[in-house]
Amino acid sequence: MHITKTRVEHWLRSYSRFAFACCLWCPLSAFVLVFGLLLSSRNSAVAKVTTGLIGTAVGLLFVAMGVYFILTGLSLFYRRLRTTRLGAVLGLCAGLLFGGFCAYLGIVGFLMMLR
Repeated sequence: MHITKTRVEHWLRSYSRFAFACCLWCPLSAFVLVFGLLLSSRNSAVAKVTTGLIGTAVGLLFVAMGVYFILTGLSLFYRRLRTTRLGAVLGLCAGLLFGGFCAYLGIVGFLMMLR
């Protein structure tokens, strides 16, 4: 599969709608779950399930934003490729590094919440 500029732009536009919905509903659901956690007893099964759901919501948000940053880095690479190769490579590296780091934080944070 050959990745072209038009394909990357299509992925970015399509993913923007999903990322917007994810950035709206994940924090809202985590906020509601925190209130549910405050109302439950400390060592109950409900508290453990609620803590896991909070970790899932926040982890999903970080992974979704990591994928968005990776797609933005790819888009920046194709936009700047014709003008400056150094700027294109630096944009790609910045998107990949920040996106990978953000996704890593989401996965590790989720796993630490389940501990």
